[in-house]
Amino acid sequence: NVPASVYTVGGGSSVIQTNDGTRIVQSGRTSDGKPYVRESTDKIVGDTLRHVERIYDPTTNSTKVHGYTLDLKDPNAKPVPINEAS
Repeated sequence: NVPASVYTVGGGSSVIQTNDGTRIVQSGRTSDGKPYVRESTDKIVGDTLRHVERIYDPTTNSTKVHGYTLDLKDPNAKPVPINEAS
């Protein structure tokens, strides 16, 4: 098991740091009152950053997933979109 540090930041946000990455979980309501949960995960695997965001809408029970990888060895690297990420 990897030890984790958990920090609560503000009302509905938590930051979870482990040896292999960082996860930020935010929950709250949009300006029009709809609830949401947003999870952002960053991991470095070798020389590549993998960033994934999941946005869950409990009113529709749906999740949108966006993500990219970035080559950390290349200072001119551009993010490369990834389809679904786990």
